[in-house]
Amino acid sequence: MYYVFGIIYPLFRSSRIARGKECEENKIKILKYWVVFCIIQLCNYYMEWILAYFDIGNLAITILFFTLTIWDFTLAEYMYDNMIFELFSRNEVMLHSMFKYFRKVLEGTLYKWIEMVSDIFFSLLSALIPKLPSAITTPLEFIGVTKYLEARMDKYKYASRKKQEELDYREYSKQIE
Repeated sequence: MYYVFGIIYPLFRSSRIARGKECEENKIKILKYWVVFCIIQLCNYYMEWILAYFDIGNLAITILFFTLTIWDFTLAEYMYDNMIFELFSRNEVMLHSMFKYFRKVLEGTLYKWIEMVSDIFFSLLSALIPKLPSAITTPLEFIGVTKYLEARMDKYKYASRKKQEELDYREYSKQIE
């Protein structure tokens, strides 16, 4: 029942709205419902031990979703307008700066790690392809896989060449002095 009231029926209504089969006002209602739904899911996930202590289980969450969807998402709209909107509007600057900081952290660490892992994968792949039989390498060359891998590795060739030029320039400047 949780999936029927919490996910399937709102997805059905969302798809009707996306196809233009319902009025524009319902677009805002369903969007507010999805915000409330996500916040309830987050609270349920992170506060599960508190809910279990008070003996609040999946049946109570299902009843909550049922009440949110009944009467054309009116309760969801009420919860959004009176609780969530107030929470976000009072803390908008803090939330914006926090998400901006998280984005900088992710760009500085996680994205670079992902790039390094993909570079390692592509370098291993580019070293493996020449060792394959010609029946496999010929189609790969034909569709451009080998050129793509060479282009991916060019940035490292350029970086090592640039470092060598800097070392040569330093040695040259020491000789001049």
